[in-house]
Amino acid sequence: MKYFILLLLFASTLANEDNTLGMSKDNPATSCQEIYQHNPTSRGSVGQYWIKTSEGSYEVTCNMKLKCDGVEGGWMRAVDVDMNRDDSCPGTWHKVTTPRRLCLGNDSGCSSSHYHVKGIDYQHICGQAKGYQKGSTDAYQSKMQSIDGAYVDGISITLGSPRKHVWTYAAGLSDDYNYPNFNCPCATHPGPPPPAFVGNHYYCESGDVGEYYDGTPYYLSDPLWDGDGCGTGNGCCAQIGMPWFYRKLPVPVAEDFEVRICKNGHNMDEDIAVEKLEIYIK
Repeated sequence: MKYFILLLLFASTLANEDNTLGMSKDNPATSCQEIYQHNPTSRGSVGQYWIKTSEGSYEVTCNMKLKCDGVEGGWMRAVDVDMNRDDSCPGTWHKVTTPRRLCLGNDSGCSSSHYHVKGIDYQHICGQAKGYQKGSTDAYQSKMQSIDGAYVDGISITLGSPRKHVWTYAAGLSDDYNYPNFNCPCATHPGPPPPAFVGNHYYCESGDVGEYYDGTPYYLSDPLWDGDGCGTGNGCCAQIGMPWFYRKLPVPVAEDFEVRICKNGHNMDEDIAVEKLEIYIK
């Protein structure tokens, strides 16, 4: 009897498999997750697949091998910035080619880029960022406590309108020098905590080890938020999951992303440069 039940389950699984699901516009899926579940040829791949929602049919990038906080496969790429490949920057960000090809925000305040999720319902969010610090970035030193303002020197990731916080990437002044008003909360000499709406949903690092010297260019030798290069006694590189972040929302949503480069000072004094940013949903 047990053997018969196993045969039935195996037959049912085969009946639900479709090796062509998502492979063409004529046979779209409802999501990358559906492709991952029912198209066995997709598993272990990263590629272009077709989905169809109430908004229409789209070719999207599905990552079938990404494992984020134990959640594996079926991720749709919602945000994709890679200045080693791209020739322009999204939204109101602008490109520089010196000291390398990077995306910057405005002179001060926040600069936005928006990303449409094509009506896909999702509850899981996973992403990573790579950026560089210039000058006297001071993490959460700003007295701005509103999600709509420059509450951080770094990157703010939010959903919908009004904005709902997803993740913040902050850049502190120094890994281990005594700047208690300007460092990351996890630095050897901790700086101010983030605003309440950020909670623990952030990474913070500094590209500078030691004392800050005015006029310092981008710290290209130590990328931000990669979990590497922190000094002794500094906990910023020990945050679980780095370089990837993971959020599970209370309920599924279909809200679009906004990513902002924020800083409360001017480019001559401080700056955040973005080289890579990718966000996946499922």
